[in-house]
Amino acid sequence: AGLDAMGFVLAAALAARSEVGFLPIRKAGKLCVDTDAVSFGNYSGKTQDMEMRKPAFGAGTRVLLADQWVETGGTMDGAIRLVERQEGIVAGMVAIAIEENARTKSFRQTYPCVSAVVPGSRWQAECNAQTLTSFDTYAPERAFPK
Repeated sequence: AGLDAMGFVLAAALAARSEVGFLPIRKAGKLCVDTDAVSFGNYSGKTQDMEMRKPAFGAGTRVLLADQWVETGGTMDGAIRLVERQEGIVAGMVAIAIEENARTKSFRQTYPCVSAVVPGSRWQAECNAQTLTSFDTYAPERAFPK
């Protein structure tokens, strides 16, 4: 299941590579099918609604949750509730970065979690601070020459 625009790209690639289905979990009002919705606290502290197709899968289906960046864990918490409400099993989580806090620590203890940013690394500390030094020297013209 993909949780945001970049999460959709990551989740779709993982689903295609694994030859399994892809399920978007979106902000409320974006899906054109019958949905189940939950409210969650996002990274900015605001309450937001998200939704998933209903029914999305059969009971006992294993679902891998994918997102670009797991900050407070609120979005993942909402996705977990949606999957479990339909009797799915959260098989794990994958993200480019998973910040370290009490909720994400709980996720790591409960589910297999994979991220490109290795816990305990310099990059993890930068993700936790939400400041990546690699952007200090980023020059779009080098990445996208004319």
